[in-house]
Amino acid sequence: ARATNRHGWSAEQYVARAERAEKEDDWATLRTIVEEGLRIYPDQACLWNLRGSFFYNDGGGAPPEVRRNEMLRSALRAYHLVADYDHTVDLAWAYYRVLDDCSSANYYLEQIEEEATAKHSFLVYVMGTCYERNGDIETAIRYYHEYLRREPDTEQAAKVRDRLYVLDR
Repeated sequence: ARATNRHGWSAEQYVARAERAEKEDDWATLRTIVEEGLRIYPDQACLWNLRGSFFYNDGGGAPPEVRRNEMLRSALRAYHLVADYDHTVDLAWAYYRVLDDCSSANYYLEQIEEEATAKHSFLVYVMGTCYERNGDIETAIRYYHEYLRREPDTEQAAKVRDRLYVLDR
């Protein structure tokens, strides 16, 4: 049975309030809203995604292993409910940044590669890094060059040039 909706909020209202708490870095409020929202709307992908954000950014004092597991569980749940661009990027980021699992990260990024790399140059860098870590140096170099074409003057670009110097040898 679903929990009682004591506020009378729709799923969209829970999401909007949780997003506001996230923007304000009010993690305690975010957690409360998301937990209540998910008891009422357990299939609301955006609430699962926001739950993952809570565990990534704060975690409420949970041990690091619990935070990692709960972030991944939340990202997977959001993705399985709605496999759209945002949930796919968030799931890939969880694999890349939190679990250091480049194979899984690239698996999801490849599904949305055209849109992802058009919107976010940094994802071009992430994909290059993941290909490099997985031993596909030729593909990594191609992504690194693409990143430099888009972002030639960033701090990250200097790191990419250093990697290319090593890889091109």
